[in-house]
Amino acid sequence: MKRMKWLVSILAVLVLAACNNSSDTGSEHGSANDGEQSNQFGTIEHGVNEGGSAQPEGTPKEEEGIGFNLAGGEVEEAQNVPEDVKEAVKKQFATYLATINNKQVDEHIALLSPNSESFTIEGEREHMTALFEQFDMNYEASDETIVKYDEEKNEVQLYATMAVSVKEIPKGKPIERTGRQVTVFQLEEGEWKIVTVHFIGDQ
Repeated sequence: MKRMKWLVSILAVLVLAACNNSSDTGSEHGSANDGEQSNQFGTIEHGVNEGGSAQPEGTPKEEEGIGFNLAGGEVEEAQNVPEDVKEAVKKQFATYLATINNKQVDEHIALLSPNSESFTIEGEREHMTALFEQFDMNYEASDETIVKYDEEKNEVQLYATMAVSVKEIPKGKPIERTGRQVTVFQLEEGEWKIVTVHFIGDQ
């Protein structure tokens, strides 16, 4: 039973590589490595609520620093996004998913910002290496929409509806999960890097 709880928790917080240091008391936090409240790697800590809302009661609040309410509502594309920015960010996001699905540690790490306050590069490398050794994962995204573009900060927030499948190696039964995600990118030395990921799972 504890093993199954651990596997299910992976679907809620695993990967999405970079992560959210949320202070929301209605969220679940923890390392994908143990499924508990501790954060062994010090880097994987997502704001996640199993019930599909940012808070257990009342009107869900907007995630801190995120220009889109993950708990629901219409997804509206930011109107001030240049076409070249939109194309570059969506290309990076597609590469991000491919590195997870194909277990490409170095390529995955290359997408992450070394200046992020949410994780460390070495922590992510250790974490992703462990995940790839233990699990087969498949991440699919739809409805990719840039919901916020801050030209002054060189920051983009990309929303996507996520479908995740995780299977323990060698003979685990696949566990499937859906949710919503906002991935925050920042332009660094001419390349859009991931600085954090906010994910909330559907019930």
